[in-house]
Amino acid sequence: MESYSKAVLALLKFANRPAEATAMARTLLGGALAEPRYRALLAAVGAFAKDNESYFLRYNNDNQTLPSVELKEQFDVWFAEIEDGAGIRWLIFRKPNEPRMRAAYEVLAGWVLKFLYQTKHVIPVDYADGQARIWHKEPLPPENQLWNDFINWFPDDLLESNVSTIFEVMGGRIGTLQVPATLIPKVGLVLAEMAIHHPRRFQNNISFNGGRGLKDLVGIISLSDLKRDDKTMAKQLQGTGRVKMDMIVDAQGRQKSKGGDLPKAIGCVRRVLLAKWVAEQVQGNPLSENDLCRGLEKYHLSKNSAKQLLNDLVAFGVLERQNDTMQGGQQEINWLGVAYVQSVAVDSHPPFTFAPEPQLSPTESRCLACGSPNVMPKAGTKMLLPESKKVWYERPKTNEPGDLCTECFFAALTSGFYPSEVYSVCELPVASAYQTFLLAQRLSNVTASLGAMAISRSALLTVLPSKYFLVRLNTGKRALPKKTQLYLLLADYSPSFPAHGGVIRAYVEAAGAINYLNIYLDVLRILNLFQRGDVLPPYFVTEGNAKVRANDAVRLLEEGRPYAALYRLLYDTFQNAERGWFGERDLLKSPNTLATFDKMVKQGAKTLLGFLLRGGESEMLIKDPEAFYQDVKDLSDALYNLLQPIAQGDVKESGSNVSVVVRKYVEAVEKRFPQLNLVELQYMVAKAGDDAEKWRAEGEIIYVKGKESLSDALNDIERQVAKMYSKYFHSGNAYVWREFIKEVSQRLLARMLLGVRAAQH
Repeated sequence: MESYSKAVLALLKFANRPAEATAMARTLLGGALAEPRYRALLAAVGAFAKDNESYFLRYNNDNQTLPSVELKEQFDVWFAEIEDGAGIRWLIFRKPNEPRMRAAYEVLAGWVLKFLYQTKHVIPVDYADGQARIWHKEPLPPENQLWNDFINWFPDDLLESNVSTIFEVMGGRIGTLQVPATLIPKVGLVLAEMAIHHPRRFQNNISFNGGRGLKDLVGIISLSDLKRDDKTMAKQLQGTGRVKMDMIVDAQGRQKSKGGDLPKAIGCVRRVLLAKWVAEQVQGNPLSENDLCRGLEKYHLSKNSAKQLLNDLVAFGVLERQNDTMQGGQQEINWLGVAYVQSVAVDSHPPFTFAPEPQLSPTESRCLACGSPNVMPKAGTKMLLPESKKVWYERPKTNEPGDLCTECFFAALTSGFYPSEVYSVCELPVASAYQTFLLAQRLSNVTASLGAMAISRSALLTVLPSKYFLVRLNTGKRALPKKTQLYLLLADYSPSFPAHGGVIRAYVEAAGAINYLNIYLDVLRILNLFQRGDVLPPYFVTEGNAKVRANDAVRLLEEGRPYAALYRLLYDTFQNAERGWFGERDLLKSPNTLATFDKMVKQGAKTLLGFLLRGGESEMLIKDPEAFYQDVKDLSDALYNLLQPIAQGDVKESGSNVSVVVRKYVEAVEKRFPQLNLVELQYMVAKAGDDAEKWRAEGEIIYVKGKESLSDALNDIERQVAKMYSKYFHSGNAYVWREFIKEVSQRLLARMLLGVRAAQH
């Protein structure tokens, strides 16, 4: 087990002794983390263990403090037991097929582990991909009881925040909110309150008498009005002038209702008024369900609707059911919420199971998201899942909506993830949950900086295995492709992501058959080097050469051609500055230089070369990817040292544009070198040497070397080319050799533009 994992275990094990736990963690790390990263780790674990980021940090003042011998012995004995499997069990969570629900379950799993730690003293030893290894000393209650306890424990304010966020960002409208009856005491009340604040998200939204809504309609309609059906009452209300629908004029000049369907809104008001009537009837006077149903039918409520209303009031706690009798309950609610929330008679089962060893996640199919057979028919999919996913897996060719299970419904609300074309859920390449502790503080800042959807306290700092964050994309007219947007958005935050290789998997709505995109960390780190604005445009750019430049740069990097991308980003900026000095500071963010770019290319060589050799060429494997790009650098540097003084003199003498002169020399490399033809370059260099000798004899100050030095440099280049040809053509194939020379040419071209002074007029 890695040192940081042991350090986290020590903090969790001895959290009630924070000073000693902090000292133990520092000792176990042994200097493996720099002080800022160590403090970030303490903040993350403190937030998980005690809901307080500063819990451990306040004891991190004395770097010389050592743990007691007694504590160290306790930890060593306990850790040895863990390694031997004593007290270890596996907690297996469902792993849905639908990407956003899978992300939601990861967040849910984190909250469950936090709940078990804070309330049952269960220590999470590790977590990855839906499976947690946990240690506990005392027996645990049954899974069903734990799940019910967890639902009750889950923070109400977080639930309210997530529901409010979903209502704010969702695009279309929904009808009645269907909620599992078992979740209404926890979720239904929140949904009802939030629905009242977001009436425009519902199909029964109404606007009348100058912007008045459903709440006002409840005050206008009386119980006696309910003796008429919805359509008759709508005509009467409008005929008498009590209700005048707000109207708008469409593009053809026709008037239409601004806010909804009056008969449908009356149906909602009927439900609210009759709910209040039922509550009044049973106060101190218990009545049978049959009597109440008959009373409701007198007010144009069908038998089925009457039974549904009674079930809802029982779920809300307004009524209590004893056999077939109803009596008053203890709960007080905002009555308008009854217009929006309807109970579904389905139980909730734990979405996890304990096991002595790892198991395959269950795959039996029923629930649209996770496969559970415990479904709440046709409930929740419109609000929580995208339209394109609303089909049964068993009947994929039908248009019939799919079902969600109770647990997926709850998981969706705990995570705050909403299926939207505007937001992309991004998954980090994190294998172990404890790695997220190292990233937690930085990545919570990333999420905030990106303007991502607020997930309140379910952000990385408080959820153990959360390797997800959200990114807001531009979906307007002529927007950049989503992959390019993601690269441009995330490039600035690349230092916060895992240090070596890997991909961020971004789940994107409307991405076709493939509903995720791979964002490569090595590419992000290269993009992060460039100046923003004129060089690397913002993600929201919609037109002009900047849009093409951004797409080209991302495409070239994902083709394994970093120096071609370098030149592409350089060229436009160079053209704008052709008449003056132009250097690396105009292209790269300070303190980055071309040497920094070369270093980053070398670090990502394995990824980049994998791109370059993608397809049939991948059979030609290069064992040392770093050597490939190092050879590109070495050969282009040798050519630059030879050609830069010649090109600079040519610009001075001819007055031509720098780019025109430079390209003349680079083309002799790009077009002739693949055939081992150096004749054109040799001729150009020889001519430059002759001219330099003539000008030098006339007293001119010439930077071009003498003929002998030029000849020696050409010979060295010829030897290098022959060596590279043997390495990449004879040992590989023509494709690799050709691509090698292309990259040499592109790097040479970029460096020549950076190193040759622009012509002056």
